[in-house]
Amino acid sequence: MEENIKITGETKFSEILKICPQLIDEMVKINPQAKMLKNPIFKMMLGKITVRDMCSQAKIDEKLLKNNFNKIIQKFKK
Repeated sequence: MEENIKITGETKFSEILKICPQLIDEMVKINPQAKMLKNPIFKMMLGKITVRDMCSQAKIDEKLLKNNFNKIIQKFKK
């Protein structure tokens, strides 16, 4: 399993979760609307959804989301 990942718009959300399974819980702490990420239907689609897809659907700035992901990953690397 990869220890580091360069998060781009094309990075699959499932790849990020492999290195940081706590990501969804941490995102919910930042934004309660992120609890949709725990939805079973969403979980079935994890292999297909990219960071860019998430930003488009949630109307979130891609750079902001990538920065948040990186902060969370760094938090749990320690």
